[in-house]
Amino acid sequence: MTQHNDDITLRQMLDMATEAVELAKGRQQDDFENDRIWCLAMERLVLNVGEAARRLSASTQARLPQIPWAEIVAFRNRIVHGYDAIDYNRVWQILESDVPALIVELEKLDLPEFN
Repeated sequence: MTQHNDDITLRQMLDMATEAVELAKGRQQDDFENDRIWCLAMERLVLNVGEAARRLSASTQARLPQIPWAEIVAFRNRIVHGYDAIDYNRVWQILESDVPALIVELEKLDLPEFN
């Protein structure tokens, strides 16, 4: 199994979550039906956040119990394996509340910048 640097992975999560929130500004839930490219971008960013969470070591996840790791990974799995039945109401809820809350928690870690 490939080893991943948890600090890099956490920074990637923060960057992707921030990008998702920025891209969702000024949008409405109906945009999932009206803008296919934006819809796919949101799916991909949420999926990537979940993939990054899945890669984190158990010790890092245990060190940050305030972050709902299992739920993040479970939704990633839902997108990957249930791509034909994604609940866009749930994706919108995640973008509106869960992702901003995740950003707050990850920003507390004062993660280093990586290129």
